[in-house]
Amino acid sequence: MTGHHTATGSPFAPHKPDETEEMLSVVGADDVDDLFDIPDPVRFDGEFGIDQRSERAVKRELRETLGENDDLTEFLGRGHYDHYVPSLVDHLSLRSEFLTSYTQYQPEITQGFLQVLFEYQSLLVELTGLEIANCSMYDAATALGEAATLADRVRGTDGHRVLVPELLREERRDVLENYVAGTEMTVETVPDDDGNVDIDALADRIDDDVVMVHAENPTVRGTVEESLGDVADLAHDHDALFTLGSDIVALSLLQRPADVGVDVVVGDASVLGLPTSYGTGLGLFATREEFVRQVPGRLVGASEDGAGNRTYTLTLQTREQHIRKERATSNICTNQAWVALRTAIHAADLGPSGLVDLAETCVTPPPSPATSKPRGSPSMRSATTSYRSVSRTRTPGGRTNSSRPSRRWPDDARLAPLGDSPWDALRPASARNSRSISITKRHRRFGDLVRTTGVVRMRFDQARWTDGDEDQYEPLLSEKDSTAVEVDGDSPLPDDLTRDSLELPGLSEPELARHYTRLSEMNYGIDSGPYPLGSCTMKYNPKFTEDVAALPDAAVHPDRSEDSVQGTLELLHGLQDYLARIGGMDAVTLQPPAGAAGEFTGILVAKAYHGANDEGHRHEVIVPESAHGTNFASAALGGYDVVELPGGDDGRVDLDALEAALSEDTAALMLTNPNTLGLFERDIEEVADMVHDVGGLLYYDGANLNALLGRARPGDMGFDIMHYNVHKTFATPHGGGGPGAGPVGVVADLGPFLPTPRVRGTDDGDFELFEPEETVGKVHGYQGNWLVLVKAYAYIARLGDPGLRDASAKAVLNANYLGERVDYDVPHGPYHHEFVASAGDQDAADVAKRMLDYGVHPPTTKWPEIVPEALMTEPTEIENRETLDHLAAAFNAVVDEDDETLAAAPERTTARRIDQTSAARDLRLSWQTLDE
Repeated sequence: MTGHHTATGSPFAPHKPDETEEMLSVVGADDVDDLFDIPDPVRFDGEFGIDQRSERAVKRELRETLGENDDLTEFLGRGHYDHYVPSLVDHLSLRSEFLTSYTQYQPEITQGFLQVLFEYQSLLVELTGLEIANCSMYDAATALGEAATLADRVRGTDGHRVLVPELLREERRDVLENYVAGTEMTVETVPDDDGNVDIDALADRIDDDVVMVHAENPTVRGTVEESLGDVADLAHDHDALFTLGSDIVALSLLQRPADVGVDVVVGDASVLGLPTSYGTGLGLFATREEFVRQVPGRLVGASEDGAGNRTYTLTLQTREQHIRKERATSNICTNQAWVALRTAIHAADLGPSGLVDLAETCVTPPPSPATSKPRGSPSMRSATTSYRSVSRTRTPGGRTNSSRPSRRWPDDARLAPLGDSPWDALRPASARNSRSISITKRHRRFGDLVRTTGVVRMRFDQARWTDGDEDQYEPLLSEKDSTAVEVDGDSPLPDDLTRDSLELPGLSEPELARHYTRLSEMNYGIDSGPYPLGSCTMKYNPKFTEDVAALPDAAVHPDRSEDSVQGTLELLHGLQDYLARIGGMDAVTLQPPAGAAGEFTGILVAKAYHGANDEGHRHEVIVPESAHGTNFASAALGGYDVVELPGGDDGRVDLDALEAALSEDTAALMLTNPNTLGLFERDIEEVADMVHDVGGLLYYDGANLNALLGRARPGDMGFDIMHYNVHKTFATPHGGGGPGAGPVGVVADLGPFLPTPRVRGTDDGDFELFEPEETVGKVHGYQGNWLVLVKAYAYIARLGDPGLRDASAKAVLNANYLGERVDYDVPHGPYHHEFVASAGDQDAADVAKRMLDYGVHPPTTKWPEIVPEALMTEPTEIENRETLDHLAAAFNAVVDEDDETLAAAPERTTARRIDQTSAARDLRLSWQTLDE
């Protein structure tokens, strides 16, 4: 069916007018508005005041806005280095099967992305020498915070001090302090000795009360630490963990951290794979095997499927928030998987020779440029000075002119302290030490495996390759080639400070292109077919948003001066304003890099607010039993005791239970509305009054905001704090698990406590960053996941008021239509954008596996737990009636199947049923472990 939309509707909702009428007839409604179960007092009948624009107009607007940024050659460093990104990275990572897939909870149809993440973990294992690396963290600052909470769990209640370098970057120190705010830990500094750790000062400060010692290599001044072994000895003498901050390029050359006694390595890996991008990062996290069950975030392990083939799956998930709730190792749900993909591709393209060569180039003094160097230029031992090529001021037209004399370097000049080079010295493929193994492959597709159910024909089209006579998935890069490159002392660093060798695959570009293309085809993404994951809001990602995020003027260093990034600040200010209008909030921060990070930010704001009002005694956060696991984990991370609130018989908040739970100890109630059953909390005004009457705050989990756009606003319902999952509600790609973005909105009284910095307009029409009066500090190193924010702005501008309202209408219509068509029991209603059916006597996980054989992605299963064998289903607004009929047919084909058939499923996917139990029991988390 050809997509169609009216001039005033969502361009991504494909419903024709007659189709809408037919669907309304099936659900027994005269109008879409009749499906919204929202009490009149909290209905929103106003307008956001956001004009709907064409794709062309939005692209033109953003080109002009971001074009206001000054065109400067950047010499800024501080953790963000603009290495050249090969074209291969864009072409492969932007394949829609990678870009539009979700977290790999159904591993049988996400083998490609799982293998990429397994290879990324293996890359970090080789670079660090540690046995365990996770899939990703938000950025280096949050990775450091997670390292501290890991140290706290390892030591238990024995100790509370964390020692960090006095010269630690401010944003990392700030985020670290927020991460430990919910514990008894305190952060203290150790003086430096010419930029390096002062060993004598460390010895004076350390005692048995220290749980973690942190150092950085290279340091913030660009120097190389010469006494890491001494730091490790001091830490271990007092049973403290030794963590090291580094980056992926430096690790290619410097000593392996494991060899000098490091317990945890953190840092940013996006120096490969991404331009500077105003702060979008990739936090690396690696540690020792003994701490594997305390590692935050996700882990991919090797396993076997029902046919005995090696496969990959998420493992040790019992550590995570969706299972352990407040006892989880972290609150992370959305991570940076897609950035990890880009880093893995970039590193593979360089190969071991290219990585070492790049690192050596970064520490090799460049030849003298034709013009004289500015005095004070940094050397290998000192990199505290930053230079820009030209200093400029803005003209009334938004462009820039040179306004004062400046010392300009030639285009090919290089200031290159360790890790600070803005140029990537890529060697051509012919110069690399690369070899390949020729394997004859046969490519098979499953396009002919068609299942007929009634009159509906469904197909599942994924790729598999075979080697010889045995089925085999795409080999690991290490199985294609493994090349050891000696680090032979070409750099000016002493041999005792560098690694002996680096062993990684070294393949040609054509080999890599085929490898990642094959892996992409082993994924199911939203562009492949329907993706009705309840609460996850998997909907079409407009392609034009990728274009605007890739505009050259969007890629600026996060430490640029305000006057040089006026276009960036203008866009951020515009998005803050849009979100405030949509949510009915007074102030918004864009800093949190995911929804769970937004929850944590909201908890920090609530704690700061209560503290400022001399009510720091409030130590409880109430969370409904049906809430997202991140709610529990975020409250616990903030240092609160979690009070679980049972639901009523109708699936909504039980007011009597709430009254019993509320007290003078209540800091907040975290609530989703509509809730995870898709039900609107009709008593929301009374709920808000009850919470406020005891002095608590009402927090809105924005996961289901897409059900309310243009019809109700959290601020009007009495919510004080909310987070927006812009990667869900406003359709930015999930990228195999992230990145996402979780902006937070608050009412006026809480605005002064939001993270710093925020953006505001000035009297002369410019924009500036400012620090709120009582700010909680930072929750991310910079302005969150900037590239996601650009896409969210573009999506909102494309839809405008009428499109946003129509998207909500069609999402609710689709859910009600599909719920009416499926034969499984739906115990609660009326519902909005999603419904939760019960599989009854069937196992919901088996139902999901069997639905894969019918060519569709299954719903979320086993949650919320208040529905037996839950099948949580959200079709979103992007599916037409024909696709919904396909989904219903898949549900109904499975409903009558026997347990034996269900237990044997899936049979037609890239992998057969994967043994996740043995993957957790026999941990193999990198290719280095496969031969052990």
